[in-house]
Amino acid sequence: MLGIDWIKILIHFVVFAVLAVGLYLLLYKPVLRFIRNRQETIQKDIDKGAAMQEEGQAVKAEYDRKMEEIAAERDQLLADAERQREVMLEEARKQAAEDGKAIKEAAERQAQAAREAQEAELQQDAGRVAVDLATEILGREISQEDNERLIAECLKAWSDHD
Repeated sequence: MLGIDWIKILIHFVVFAVLAVGLYLLLYKPVLRFIRNRQETIQKDIDKGAAMQEEGQAVKAEYDRKMEEIAAERDQLLADAERQREVMLEEARKQAAEDGKAIKEAAERQAQAAREAQEAELQQDAGRVAVDLATEILGREISQEDNERLIAECLKAWSDHD
């Protein structure tokens, strides 16, 4: 009929079908399996990357938290050190005031002792002068009792004059 050989068409169709099934079995399934494996590998890598990113964010958050704790601890230590410094300065001021007062008192005691020593020496000198003077005036030796009485009277007269 139109010069078509149905047997050749059928043979070509069967060859085409066998070729299509062969190609499907030999190429399509392995390529499809390769693509699926590749997709799974890529998905695993994406999931692994997301997990690592989450872990990195958790580590960063922990790092930030620890840095805040360290900063707070540092601030606390600085505040404590400042308070200690103030306490130590106040103690040093008090100690310096006490030491100054003690030095002043010691100097006053030394001055008083020196004054008393000078007064005692002055009394002795005045006593000797009075005895010498009385000896010359009276022309005789004065007893110890007379000497002490004269010294006391002279000192009393001098202190009343001041």
